Amino acid sequence: MRDRKQKRWFDSTLWVLGIVLALLVVPRFCLATGQVIEQDLTWFQFDYDIEDSKGYVSQNVDSRKPILIAQPKLTGGHYLSVVSFTVPALDWYVIDFSGSTLIGQFHHQILDSEGKDVAVFSGGILDSTPNPIMLRHGRKLILQPGDYQLLTQQQSQFNIATPTPFVMLEVDYLADIKRGNAITLIGLGILAGLGMLYLTLGLYRLRKTDLAYAVFILGNLLFNATSLLVFSDLFGVHWFTGASLPICISNMAYVFFVMRLLGIQSHNKPLLYKSGHAIIGLYAIVLLVGLLEPNWQMEMNRVGVGVFLGFGVICGISQLRSGVGIAKFYLLANLGFVLLGSIAISNNGLEGQPTLYMSHVGLLGVTIEVVLLSFVLAYQMHLTGREKASAVKAAQQSLALAQTDELTQLENRRAMDTALCEADESVGFAYLDLDGLKQCNDLKGHSFGDQLLTKFSRVLTQELKGEGRLFRIGGDEFGLLFDAQSTGVVKAAIYSTEQRLKKELYQPFGISFGIALREDYSSVYRMVEVADQRMYKHKTTRRVARTRTAHLPSEENTSSGTNAAS
Repeated sequence: MRDRKQKRWFDSTLWVLGIVLALLVVPRFCLATGQVIEQDLTWFQFDYDIEDSKGYVSQNVDSRKPILIAQPKLTGGHYLSVVSFTVPALDWYVIDFSGSTLIGQFHHQILDSEGKDVAVFSGGILDSTPNPIMLRHGRKLILQPGDYQLLTQQQSQFNIATPTPFVMLEVDYLADIKRGNAITLIGLGILAGLGMLYLTLGLYRLRKTDLAYAVFILGNLLFNATSLLVFSDLFGVHWFTGASLPICISNMAYVFFVMRLLGIQSHNKPLLYKSGHAIIGLYAIVLLVGLLEPNWQMEMNRVGVGVFLGFGVICGISQLRSGVGIAKFYLLANLGFVLLGSIAISNNGLEGQPTLYMSHVGLLGVTIEVVLLSFVLAYQMHLTGREKASAVKAAQQSLALAQTDELTQLENRRAMDTALCEADESVGFAYLDLDGLKQCNDLKGHSFGDQLLTKFSRVLTQELKGEGRLFRIGGDEFGLLFDAQSTGVVKAAIYSTEQRLKKELYQPFGISFGIALREDYSSVYRMVEVADQRMYKHKTTRRVARTRTAHLPSEENTSSGTNAAS
């Protein structure tokens, strides 16, 4: 019942959290605050790299004319875009790219209606020129009313989506970029925190699931930090490859993570198990091919993301049908990631969202996935911890049964040996033997003898009042471990128990015992041995005394003999 309630609560929590994220994020995500200036765009392609000394088209287009194309390839290259636009009023404007900010190098040249230079700008991930607007390639300038042309050369190893130049009023632009920058900073902060958390947990507990999840998170962190200009703007790291290789490694880790999380093994899901390892092997090949053909890295990763998304969903559905409870929570947590991830791997920009990039969509999807899956992992750890606690409890119960005498429910000889090994020099030990138990069994039956043993155990325990631990060694022999300072209390309890049982149950009952203190001997074993010897001496003394008493002439016999003699 408790498990069912916890599952329902966790299920509801995931749904509520997903709905809240959708209500808070999606409306803000889709709401554009500014519009680009209406423009006409034409694309061209060069067959050579950008030359810094001849960086602007107007200086060399006549000597090496570009080729007219419909749209740049996502496998990279050197491209020219010509944007014609009209400025309605004197104001500050910003030139930036929509679709993607993953650009190796770019050069802007703005020409007025007479073909004169108005401004030139350069930048890019591989360019050391600082960006005046954080996490953006935006360049600000004042424009007079009139017609203009924006000529932009850009060169990249590959593209996530087509970086398309646009012009927007600065006031609208600065308001519009807040959403994307917030996604970048918050998303990367969450990835950094959870990535280090699961890396630490994985290394500390040597759990492959946590380690694989940490690699997945940190791979996405490196990818997004590169493609969204965090490395270049905040840390001065002009590294383009960081936007490709980490995501390939992350894809490999995710497939392994899903298999571990959902329990995909060779014995229960052989086809999925083999498929998962085949996909990981394919990713390894893709990684090597990407090093040889860097322009195809992103396209291969794009396909790779689609593969692991599909593989995760198939594994989740398969395990859900097999009754694996965690599969349902995995699928719930994965819904947003699959939707946004599918958008992110497409090569289209976001219509009407010039300052939101495909990388923002992917980062948002990964962040939601990571947060929700963290709940799933926490729930799994809770279940695992509870299973371990139940196992420990069962083991403790088994151990208690193994160390408990079945008849008297006292601790047995095994428990006594353990207690003696742990005892210090302040203890004492009493060896006890019940007198007359054999005769009791012979005269009244073993059932009555068992009753006598049980009542002795209960009464002596009561009389001790917590001043010692009573063990049944076997048969009619018992051991009593106590604090040496309680010797008087122990003796009194033994005598009191003997008298109570004589009166209440069996008059011939007696207790022979011997006591020894640990401080007087070299070991606990010697202490027990001496107590045993003293117990036998006590028993012998009591037996001799009973024998003499039994042979003494009674008062009646003595009187009769005297009368007869007289």
